[in-house]
Amino acid sequence: MRIVTSQQMKAIEKAASESGLSYYDMMENAGTAAVQSILQKIDAEGKRVLVYAGRGNNGGDGFVVARLLCNADANVKVILVDGEPKTEDAATNLRLARELGIEVLELLADAEKISVLLQNVDVIIDAIYGTGFHGELCENAKHATRQISTAIAAVFALDLPSGINADNGEFSEDAVRADFTIAFDSLKPAHFVYPAVEHCGLIECADIGITAHCRDGIAPIFSHVTGEQVFSAIPHRAVNSNKGSFGKLLNISSSVGMTGAGRLSVMGAQRVGTGLVMLGAPCSLISIHATTLTEAVFLPLAENGTGSISRLAIPQLEDKLKQVSACMIGCGLSNNDDTAAVTEFLIKNVKCPVLIDADGINTLCRNINVLYEAQVPVVLTPHPAEMARLLGITTAELLARRVELGREFAQRYHVVLVLKGANTLIFTPQGNTMVNTTGNSGLAKGGSGDILAGMIAGFLAQGIPAEQSAMCGVYLHGKSADRCAARLSQTGMLPSEILEDLCTLFLEHGR
Repeated sequence: MRIVTSQQMKAIEKAASESGLSYYDMMENAGTAAVQSILQKIDAEGKRVLVYAGRGNNGGDGFVVARLLCNADANVKVILVDGEPKTEDAATNLRLARELGIEVLELLADAEKISVLLQNVDVIIDAIYGTGFHGELCENAKHATRQISTAIAAVFALDLPSGINADNGEFSEDAVRADFTIAFDSLKPAHFVYPAVEHCGLIECADIGITAHCRDGIAPIFSHVTGEQVFSAIPHRAVNSNKGSFGKLLNISSSVGMTGAGRLSVMGAQRVGTGLVMLGAPCSLISIHATTLTEAVFLPLAENGTGSISRLAIPQLEDKLKQVSACMIGCGLSNNDDTAAVTEFLIKNVKCPVLIDADGINTLCRNINVLYEAQVPVVLTPHPAEMARLLGITTAELLARRVELGREFAQRYHVVLVLKGANTLIFTPQGNTMVNTTGNSGLAKGGSGDILAGMIAGFLAQGIPAEQSAMCGVYLHGKSADRCAARLSQTGMLPSEILEDLCTLFLEHGR
């Protein structure tokens, strides 16, 4: 699944043009591919179609669509949103549409007639901006997108619904809500980022005649996690291996009232094949954990008066940290001065990869700059509310700019950032972004994140690099949940139950 930014797409088109495929031909191919997709879904004969066209090449694509739908016996009219096209190729295609007898209307000058047409329209083609949008919609465009989104018609967006930024999914309040989106040549980041993707409807990617060599040298900075990538990153287990061959994880978790979080995170780590998992928890909780976690070992830690780990546990941790291949902190930890001190000590002193989740992340709000002192790979796994707290903004602000803010954070603090949610995003210190599309709303239950954190940490303990550990954990967590939902329903499934499906995935792939 190829994903490129708008600038990369321009470079690809430029390379195609230099190879002999003209921009005009690409426009013709895009419009033709779009119509082929449309005709697979509707019988065009007699259908009343409105094509909303902008001044750029996306409008030119729309003019090609208008002409070809007219040839398929649809009743087509073109609406110029902001006047005549500004590119030569688009202007040529508008002329051809007019020569075919297609009526061309002006959005404002013909407002009354357009209002009448909208009462009985069957199909609307959104060809206003495509991937060319950024910033805010102009007043004409807002007027047009409101008409499109409120009409009772099947809406097809060309490349991307107008009002959505192709590179980060940021969108205008009045962005088009399409039923179908036909992407040209390659998918764009916004086709995957929620909530922008909800505007796209069913997404297809159409070939417009660009050959593979035109993409040479285009290094992806946004990619889609695949099962092939995941299972190639997880090594086969050698016949003569022992528990030491698969790492030792120290999991610092739990507080009074939050023992389940610690238990689930341990189970997540165990189920991905970690050799040994040691749970460091408040001493009063060890007997509770020991009744269910029979395959784990335990490190009873000093606790404070609230039933969470005390800073007095730091000397206990110093020696154990020398004996493990990875550590994690945060699941059910509690957020107070003591747990903040423990988290900070860990970041400053640990010599192996570390994962920070949940309250471990919340404690960082007191001193986020401590991340600069880490000498090892660090993975953070926040949900949107936790990420917003780290940045000192609202959750709504975070969600509106998650790609930009996530990428900046990972680069600034040199961490692997797993920003959870529908289509979880993984950001790397090098500025790359991976999107995962496995998973479903059955994971929207307490405990799901604890299992995910344990899975990623378990891969870290086995020596899998931080970026790949995050990729493997997120993909398998979601894939297992999809299978679990098929067995038990999204409503009824429990987070712990996805681990059975995780085992079947490993079995099928010989792991």
